[in-house]
Amino acid sequence: MAMTGVVMSKPIALVDGSVGIYAPPDPTIARSGLLRDSPKNPSSEPDVLLLNLKPRARLLLPNTTCLTLEWANHDAIAGGCTNGYIVIWHVLDVLTSVASTSNVSTTPFEPINIRPTHYISLHAAPVRSLQWIRTPPLNQKGEPDTDQDPSFLASTGYDGSLKLVDTDDIASSATLIHERDPVMNSSYLRDLLSSGETTSLAFSPTLGSLHLADSDYSIKAICLKPRDLGVSKKILIQLGLLWQLATSDLHSFIAYAGADGVCGLASMIRPQKYKSRAALELTRAWTHQTMWAPKVFQLDFSRNTGELRMLDNIQPDPRSNDGTAVVNEVIAKPKSNKAKDSSRKGGKPRTGQVAQTNSPVGIWPPIVAVHCVSWCPSIRRATILASGTGCGLVRVDAVEGGWHGKGMRFGGIDELMDGAADPNNQTACKEEEDEYMDLGD
Repeated sequence: MAMTGVVMSKPIALVDGSVGIYAPPDPTIARSGLLRDSPKNPSSEPDVLLLNLKPRARLLLPNTTCLTLEWANHDAIAGGCTNGYIVIWHVLDVLTSVASTSNVSTTPFEPINIRPTHYISLHAAPVRSLQWIRTPPLNQKGEPDTDQDPSFLASTGYDGSLKLVDTDDIASSATLIHERDPVMNSSYLRDLLSSGETTSLAFSPTLGSLHLADSDYSIKAICLKPRDLGVSKKILIQLGLLWQLATSDLHSFIAYAGADGVCGLASMIRPQKYKSRAALELTRAWTHQTMWAPKVFQLDFSRNTGELRMLDNIQPDPRSNDGTAVVNEVIAKPKSNKAKDSSRKGGKPRTGQVAQTNSPVGIWPPIVAVHCVSWCPSIRRATILASGTGCGLVRVDAVEGGWHGKGMRFGGIDELMDGAADPNNQTACKEEEDEYMDLGD
């Protein structure tokens, strides 16, 4: 069976450490090919399509295995290895020379072997995550050359370090962060958390900074300007481990997926003034600068009833500049100076005082965890956020902001389709309706 109509090429690192580039065919063409080649029951269409894909190209690794992969553009691919090395392949010239035949065929063929162009030693432990700094390199005149590949690559390893390397000058690697605490237990998870390991890495072109989720359940922003290179700023602290961060090329909002069942947003350039009337009555002139960190949704599981809940439209918690929560507790106005002095020495904090958020438990069921998040790359649908959970649920949200202090509005895929199908909606054009329907399918 021969098929054409390849929709994309995707590199895959297998369990045995080998890396291959696979080209899955278009689903409609694959289904028609299966129906044509099965004369027994041509009228029955399979519900699930299973294809035995073969790699178009095999990316060679010198005596090591690959743990993570990251595309730079349509040509360069970076991989992190178990021996602490960074490997880079350039695949455009090789893939364009391959004939446009399907990789699902009855005739066997040998995939093309692609050798790496860079093999860089960076970490003393296996590489955990990679992220290309998508900024164009400078030419001889000092101007950005947008036709060239990005040259800066950030990587984190199980040694607790975050490093930045220039692929054009391999000897100029810089260590931005290095955290290493003594290991108190021999278990793998405890070693991972106590060694300052970074779980996720994301670059925001809008902010020009690198964002990471570390073992302290916090999101940090690393400045990449030459003047403040390596300076970190804590955005927020979560109650559970952060599995993944997602940034967009079209806006500055950061989406995060947590092990405590929270899928939330954060932003560095959208702070808000959080004032309390009780605090104003006590201090007469009190304001507190807080970060903008709402929750898109949260999963909750009851061990007693076995009920899995999904909570929406959660009111945002105000966050201080260091990422901790702000206690919003109303305190009665003291009647005398003596009571006022005693209240200051008491255990209750004043309104607006920064305090660390505490959780009654430190572990959550695996089914409530949000494992991955991704923004839509289209400029027309840049506010669409997709997330995947441990219970097998994939959720698509349309995250749109309110105007003039009306708050945030979170909508789902049904709201998108209803707005596109509404004949009274004069703002939606024909192309937007087609995109809505394609997204719903």
